[in-house]
Amino acid sequence: MKAIVECQEDVAQGVRSFALRPASDSAEFEVAAAGSHVDLFLAQDLVRSYSLYLPAAKGDPYRIAVALDPRSRGGSRHMFAHVKVGDEIDISLPKNHFPLTEDASNTVMVAGGIGVTPLMAMATRLTRLGKPWTLHYAAQARTSAAFINELQELAYASGSSVHFSFGDDPDRQRIDLPKVFACAPLDTHFYCCGPKRMIDAFVAAGEQRPSRFVHVEHFGGVTPTGSDQSFTVRLARSGKVLTVPAGRTILEVVEQAGISVAHACKEGVCAACETRVIDGIPDHRDLVLSKKERGQNQSMMICCSGSVTAELVLDL
Repeated sequence: MKAIVECQEDVAQGVRSFALRPASDSAEFEVAAAGSHVDLFLAQDLVRSYSLYLPAAKGDPYRIAVALDPRSRGGSRHMFAHVKVGDEIDISLPKNHFPLTEDASNTVMVAGGIGVTPLMAMATRLTRLGKPWTLHYAAQARTSAAFINELQELAYASGSSVHFSFGDDPDRQRIDLPKVFACAPLDTHFYCCGPKRMIDAFVAAGEQRPSRFVHVEHFGGVTPTGSDQSFTVRLARSGKVLTVPAGRTILEVVEQAGISVAHACKEGVCAACETRVIDGIPDHRDLVLSKKERGQNQSMMICCSGSVTAELVLDL
């Protein structure tokens, strides 16, 4: 879709929000539920996924927040240096791999840095529904934490609670993830978005809970190093048989063979390149599929995953 940057604002040190509206005055964006993200096509082969920090009703703008990463490979650096009010950007339809269970009796959220964006949308939605929630929010510094005031206002309005943990606070209380899980009722739904180390600790702390109650979304992806050994990919629709050498990704080899495949992040996060598996066992390396979904081997992210078997048959 064609979108126009309607406004932008620095909402914390190194964090900038952008409001996007349809480029055509006669168009309206689709509804986007809490947890949704959109892909922004910023330049040739530069596509990035950003969570909406507010749920969007039909006709609402899409609002995203971007943290300037000093190790940026181009996405956040491009957004800060080149994207201005009035610019036109191609964006995807909203996608949601991190949906909110709106009828849950209890909701606990854990955010790390810019990972607060989808959780801000969830807190907003739950407040509108009149449901209480708890958020634990960690950041390197108070000045770099976005939406502090907004979250405090939402918590006050809904009788909910938000707990901050900032690295520059001398009285900082670190998030005790095992305690977070232990103190919550058994029917609680838990959500976490943040850096990999936080998510790994979150998943470990919640391993005794049923997996359907524990939800995660990464804001950083994997490095697409490819497979450790070569294998063959048979493309069922095109009839081509391709060799994927060690160190290469399926996406690279398929595109080199002239097969166009939708993709965006190339980091196993956005699921744009998800491809149906007809035969064979993938070596799943993405950050999207659940343990159960990986075990079913019905689809894979070809931007980063390899193969356990000598051959994979894919629906391409």
